[in-house]
Amino acid sequence: MLRKTVPSLLATVGLTMIAGGCLPSAFAQQAAAPPANPFANLSIPPSLFFGFLGPMSGIVDPTHSAAMQLLQRSDVQNELGVDLNQVSALKALQEKSQQEVRVKLTTVGQDAAKSFQGLPQDQIQGQIQDTLSSVAATMQTMQGDIDKRTEGILRAKQISRLHQLDFQWRGPLALSDPKVAELLMLTADQKTKVSASLKEFTDMQQKAIMTVMMPVPNAKPAPPEDPPVSPQVQMQRKMSAAMHTREMDKAKKEVEVKLLDLLTPVQKEQWKIAQGAKYTFHKLDN
Repeated sequence: MLRKTVPSLLATVGLTMIAGGCLPSAFAQQAAAPPANPFANLSIPPSLFFGFLGPMSGIVDPTHSAAMQLLQRSDVQNELGVDLNQVSALKALQEKSQQEVRVKLTTVGQDAAKSFQGLPQDQIQGQIQDTLSSVAATMQTMQGDIDKRTEGILRAKQISRLHQLDFQWRGPLALSDPKVAELLMLTADQKTKVSASLKEFTDMQQKAIMTVMMPVPNAKPAPPEDPPVSPQVQMQRKMSAAMHTREMDKAKKEVEVKLLDLLTPVQKEQWKIAQGAKYTFHKLDN
């Protein structure tokens, strides 16, 4: 059930744009003049970064509820006691929302492709930045709407437990979610420091991802795999490997400790309560 969400569809669109769609054709104008990397000074909104690349690299978006993604997991369904009628209703919702998202993203992709055509070199990066911000806003709106309709299918106790599991799944980085910040009544100073810590971590992730995405000049092609896999799958594997190095895991833990240290004793207790009873997520074979 729920095999495709807004992030997974955005990931597909993102790969298409990266691997051979509108962005490379625009970037080609910059190829002859260094720097060759048009992403160099871009500020990628966290929601867009995680929405495009999270499903491909296995990282979790801490800035937004992961409830929809968690509902795809059989262990979470069992924990919530999702019945067959709810499974059917959720599947119907997903099929409908999937079509809605596909139509919207197709329009966004077409508009983005047109916006890059004929642009002079000094305007390309600015247009890319505007496109990223626009897609991020569209993505947040769509995901929020689907989340609300999803909760309408669940019972009150299921919704409450799902939120608890969501907090456990995202961990302390969820403090960057405005709804969590409101729940814990974070001060303006705390919010500023949380944003800085998140940016520090996502900058590291983005650097690793962009290193994988950008082609290496004169690199020898990788030997063919048996059985053969698509370029999208190859990219997904590279991204996942880049996001799960010892260095990246260590950085994540350090940021989580730093974020928890920002909380007052009362806020720490509120955060503990918000997570509910400890749950161990199963390792699933997708």
